[in-house]
Amino acid sequence: MDMLGYWKWRNFIADMADKDEFDFNSNQSRLHSAAGVRDRLWLVTGRPTPAGRRYLLVGSLRIIGQRMNPAGFCYGAYRVIGDPTHTFYYSPNAPDLADLLLGLDFASNKRITSRERIGQSLQTLRSLTSHDSALLAEWAKRLPLHPRSPQFGRTAPGAQPKLTSLPTSSTDCSSTT
Repeated sequence: MDMLGYWKWRNFIADMADKDEFDFNSNQSRLHSAAGVRDRLWLVTGRPTPAGRRYLLVGSLRIIGQRMNPAGFCYGAYRVIGDPTHTFYYSPNAPDLADLLLGLDFASNKRITSRERIGQSLQTLRSLTSHDSALLAEWAKRLPLHPRSPQFGRTAPGAQPKLTSLPTSSTDCSSTT
């Protein structure tokens, strides 16, 4: 089932500075139990601005694998790997996604009730309806890609992602502090 997850702004910025892999990590077991191979993981972040947070769609991964991270890994125990030919990272210079997020039904039929609750409502990975996924896909068509997106030529079409380059300890995450 397609899922919606929250990518912390500071982690998004750090990852995009040096990301060569197409993956997402979480401490939530739902990342493995509710999303499977060929499902899509949509990623939202909250960008701080003087007027408050702007919610942005910053990633879309077509899942091709799941892995466990080493114990104590700072981004969480669970990892999904995205297919580089069907994974997209979007520019953080994009329109605010809040209204669309407020209109999603989610598989639980529990909508986000207000803009002020978006961040809290996305702390847990949320399963999407097929209609929700279609709305996000339509929104994504209008977004500029981030230079780290595989479609910028960093990975040749059909290339396989690096499935074996997992960090060996929690110290590999020093950029998150």
